[in-house]
Amino acid sequence: MLGNIPESDWHHFKRVHQVLLERFCQRTLDDLGAMLRASEGSAHEQYRRAYELLVDRDEELARAFDDFRRNGEECHVIQFHRRYRGGCFQRRGRG
Repeated sequence: MLGNIPESDWHHFKRVHQVLLERFCQRTLDDLGAMLRASEGSAHEQYRRAYELLVDRDEELARAFDDFRRNGEECHVIQFHRRYRGGCFQRRGRG
């Protein structure tokens, strides 16, 4: 076990957790919409691709966002990295 994270870090992590979850879900919905707008293949093929995308993203979501506990065995930095790789963060423009 890696031990507790500092109280101030935990409060910050809790604040950004919901924002990151929303970004992940929005990205998934955007990708799904783009896939469906492409209208490639039969309705059944589109359905299967949509289903596969959602299953894959649901697994990513579970790995990155589930087990949101302060004293979990997995380091929250690892979860944070998964969110980063999952495209939850966006660069802010300068100026």
